[in-house]
Amino acid sequence: MVKGIFGETRRRSVYEMIFERLLKLGIINAEGKILYSYMKFEASGFMPLHVDWIDDDKISIAHNGIQNGDVMADPDMIVRVVPEMKMAEALTFQNDYLGVFQEVYPEPGKFYPKLKTELNSFLNSWLKRVIEDQGHVLTVTKPLYGEEDEEEEPDEEEQGEEKAAEPRQATLDGIEAFKGFGT
Repeated sequence: MVKGIFGETRRRSVYEMIFERLLKLGIINAEGKILYSYMKFEASGFMPLHVDWIDDDKISIAHNGIQNGDVMADPDMIVRVVPEMKMAEALTFQNDYLGVFQEVYPEPGKFYPKLKTELNSFLNSWLKRVIEDQGHVLTVTKPLYGEEDEEEEPDEEEQGEEKAAEPRQATLDGIEAFKGFGT
């Protein structure tokens, strides 16, 4: 529970919980700034977790396997961080073993509401498992903005598209799309 702007007590939204889990892992700082261009987390008995910087407000979070010499997403999610709201949201989900690629915002001004809810719920649960159950710890970082590298591991993947439902017209865009979603 958190205090709202008018002093009322309310439940944290899934977007706030995702932001807090990214903070707890050290992927972002308290201001929501993405800290590294690449991070690798490891835990005994589990696939490593890879985090790649995409741009100022987006990261990719992935477990990757190898099949026939190809890197396979299992899964890979693109996540947008909204520092001024202390929130983060899932934008895409990809699982190469299943041939699945899902995108919440297929084009400007449109989104899939059910998919948005499902992917953010999954992302929140996945990050919780990584932190609480699997015990992943940070083992490799690559600084942002071309600073000296500690270790570099290339990570290339191909993405295919698959859409199940028609997108709804979004009446709100960007960070405004958070309003009314997530509990």
